[in-house]
Amino acid sequence: MSVSESHPLIGRRIIDMATREFWLEGELITPCCTIFLKDHTSTCWQISYDDIECLWRVTLGRFEFPNVPVTTGDKDFQYRDVSIPDFSHIAKNVISKLNIDSTEYEALLKLYFANGYRIHCTNRYRDDEQSFHISSAD
Repeated sequence: MSVSESHPLIGRRIIDMATREFWLEGELITPCCTIFLKDHTSTCWQISYDDIECLWRVTLGRFEFPNVPVTTGDKDFQYRDVSIPDFSHIAKNVISKLNIDSTEYEALLKLYFANGYRIHCTNRYRDDEQSFHISSAD
């Protein structure tokens, strides 16, 4: 597991956050293929799942934060950018740790916040299952 406490994202105070969902023929396929983050300096970060390499990638500032909700695509193949549920628990908190891991079965992403909350995304590509959770340290 790649645990980073020195990644440039660490120490950033997050003021806005959204996710990108993937929908196919009206069915939610992936609840989170991308996380968009805006920090206290208005810098936008993107954490995306690369389904070719089967891993999560962090990208800095080559895009604008999406105006949510927004849908792109057609009626059969869509990406929906949406607000994160329960964002109020994370808003204005600092990212304290970033874990990214990839095995032959799954790709994991964990974002830890200074207030004890964390975001956990899992892509189990062999089972074609994805999950997205926000939880507290309790």
